[in-house]
Amino acid sequence: MHLLQESAPLARQWAAELCAADPITGERCSWYHGIWQYLRLLGVAASPWLQEEFYRTALGRLAASGAYRRVLISGTTDYAMLELVSLIYASQGAPLAVTVVDRCATPLRLNRWYAERFGIDLTTARSDLLELGNEEPFDLICTHSFLGNFSPSQRPRLFVAWNALLRQGGKLVTVNRVRPGAPARLGFSPEQAASFVHKVRSGVGSADLHGITAEELVLKAEAYTARYRTHALTSVEELRSLMRESGFEGELHDPGGAGADAHGPSDAGQARRVLLVATRR
Repeated sequence: MHLLQESAPLARQWAAELCAADPITGERCSWYHGIWQYLRLLGVAASPWLQEEFYRTALGRLAASGAYRRVLISGTTDYAMLELVSLIYASQGAPLAVTVVDRCATPLRLNRWYAERFGIDLTTARSDLLELGNEEPFDLICTHSFLGNFSPSQRPRLFVAWNALLRQGGKLVTVNRVRPGAPARLGFSPEQAASFVHKVRSGVGSADLHGITAEELVLKAEAYTARYRTHALTSVEELRSLMRESGFEGELHDPGGAGADAHGPSDAGQARRVLLVATRR
């Protein structure tokens, strides 16, 4: 928790300085990156730590083998995935060299901050994942809730790119929400936005906030719910098809069941998270 308290005001500052305008929309992403650490502090943001058991099981055995040293973190909001991966590898006494790729400089700066603090071998690349080149293939790609950044028509290119970045036998480990029946482009409904902002407003009284007032955080939460959009993944079969057609074979765990997701827009009783470990053929 102390790392979040320390990094939240840094992320807010760096977002104001580093988040650049999208070349297509012209919109900066500081509304997102500047508030994310505070949302994690309040327990209303989804991070890889929500699926810690899955990642520890999947990555722990790969780390222990010694054959998955070169790791690519494919898109990130902050250092959460780097933190989780590095702790899992450290628990196995396994060598680790990480590359983090993202289009925005703010999460990359956060990852460097974390790596410098804990002595992690880290390279950062500011790039669209679809345009990332590498001289040496990676052993492992890790990501979390990344498919929502890509429309259904773009996702085949994403899986092909992931496949090309891995060596033969390399692994893709990821978690993603599946939202049956959701519209292709999903945001908060008015009711969901009101509920989310209420959680933020209720949490700020007991949280140890740094660098921001409760009133400003609530206003930023309102802006967050108004702007947030994701490309919904609506079926597990789409995920299976993307794997098959891009050269992956894998273990896909669909836990079944469903429920309202407290960390983002969702159809109550429908959304769930699917866990994937895929191997490049």
